Amino acid sequence: MRPSALPTAMLLVGTLAKSSSITCADGLYMVVARGTGEKDGSGVTGSLAEDIADRIENSIVEPLDYPAAFSDPNYMRSERDGVETMQNLITSYHKACPDGKIAVFGYSQGGQVASDAFCGSGGIIGFSQRAALPISLVEDSVVAIIVFGDPSHVAEAPYNRGTSQKNGVFPRQNITLCEDNYTGIMRSYCDTGDTFCDLGDDGEVHRLYISNYGDDIANFVVDKYDDMMRKTTATASGTASASASASATDDSDNAAAGLAPGLALATIAPFALTILGLLL
Repeated sequence: MRPSALPTAMLLVGTLAKSSSITCADGLYMVVARGTGEKDGSGVTGSLAEDIADRIENSIVEPLDYPAAFSDPNYMRSERDGVETMQNLITSYHKACPDGKIAVFGYSQGGQVASDAFCGSGGIIGFSQRAALPISLVEDSVVAIIVFGDPSHVAEAPYNRGTSQKNGVFPRQNITLCEDNYTGIMRSYCDTGDTFCDLGDDGEVHRLYISNYGDDIANFVVDKYDDMMRKTTATASGTASASASASATDDSDNAAAGLAPGLALATIAPFALTILGLLL
């Protein structure tokens, strides 16, 4: 047993060390996936995340550490790396901070990364084939999923926003998981003419989502955060009330149990005395 126990123990220590390096936000933990070619950091979406952080105290903006590259590595490899990194980051955060609340933003390639992370494989060979994040994890912790100019945009998705009526460069083959589970918290912004999400010919459109929709998105995310916090508080209050009620019942049962020996003694005593009298 010893040879196999050591690697297991080492793995556990490594997992705990990784989890312990995560800082839990008292507010909202925002994961931001930048677009192709943007410098390391949160890219154009960072200003939106910072605005939301100003409205939700003690929030954290976490740029996704992935290549966001077109050719080095190639786009498909970069996208695969992004999906894996995003899923690992969100899973680790949820494990370390089970009560934490998360919002995810993805622009351009980052939008495709976020879509694959939550909706599962887009069905196109070469891109990520990883399974989607567990629905239970998302329901527990994710308040909003926001993507802009997503190349895997699908025209008929119910969570779409913007003016586009066309598919993107790499349209998803299946939107069922997100359609059935995340329509209430997910928004995919794509406008007519966008080169990547609308197969248009206007590169400028692709860069205007934050300026055009930033205020609306910020309000949406803050509202979703507030809604989840109210539900969490209500659930905690209900659990506390149920525990108090159960404790009171237990105390009552214990009190009754404490009286039982006395009652039994009172019942047995006369009979015992009668028997004792006969014997004497």
